[in-house]
Amino acid sequence: MRFLHLLPSLLLAGTALAAEKPWSFKDATVSVVGKGSQGTSKESLSPSKPLTKPLALGPAGTLKPAPSTFLNGPSRPHQAFLTLTDPTTGLSTSFALQTRTTGSATLDLPYASLPSALLSSPSLSASLVLGSFGSAPASETQLFNIALGADETLAQEIEKPVRYGKLSEIHHIFAAEQSSPPRVISVFFALAVLATLPVVVGAWALAGGNAGHVGKALAAAPLEVV
Repeated sequence: MRFLHLLPSLLLAGTALAAEKPWSFKDATVSVVGKGSQGTSKESLSPSKPLTKPLALGPAGTLKPAPSTFLNGPSRPHQAFLTLTDPTTGLSTSFALQTRTTGSATLDLPYASLPSALLSSPSLSASLVLGSFGSAPASETQLFNIALGADETLAQEIEKPVRYGKLSEIHHIFAAEQSSPPRVISVFFALAVLATLPVVVGAWALAGGNAGHVGKALAAAPLEVV
């Protein structure tokens, strides 16, 4: 009997979990805008099937994806990124899309904004990452592949990255240890200091100093005398 009372609650909980769908998109397009004779190419994107033909992106081109995100209706996710991955090395980078409350999202990605580590790859894989606060699952959808055009001037500017490893030997030149001055100089200055003592005592005697009063003065006011 108790199980029968709990059955409606379990059914409602199961229905709520089943209705919790992950983030997705619709009415999505991607454009590659070139300069001059390169023109503009535009393709439609689907969340269930990536493009079969790679998009050509040259040094003067700009990639412009424009999806419409939704979660049980048009919604604005907290995070929306276009992630580019090098399938050979596994290196990847992400670019944030500008989203609106209506769910429309845009991104202008010039060729020059791509990291130099990815420009050495002939092709990149592009995916859309959507997520937000709440219990709705995040999603990562494969969209298309990018065929990168070579930029010879940029390839010459790319320097070889620094790797941790064995380097050439470094010879350090340390300063010589400090040594004492010659003994003759030390003895000379010591005698010069001692020679001033008779002069000081004589000047004190000429000024009327009396050594017999020292004990009495110390007994009367030791701090002042010192």
